[in-house]
Amino acid sequence: MEGTSLKLAVGIVLIFNIKIVQSIPLILIIALKLLKQN
Repeated sequence: MEGTSLKLAVGIVLIFNIKIVQSIPLILIIALKLLKQN
């Protein structure tokens, strides 16, 4: 049981890291658009 729960936890962390990395370009684009509006 401990082995599978550890793998699940690692998988969840990896998924969150991938989502954060993918969202960084979006955040930069939104920030640039806001700066251009001002």
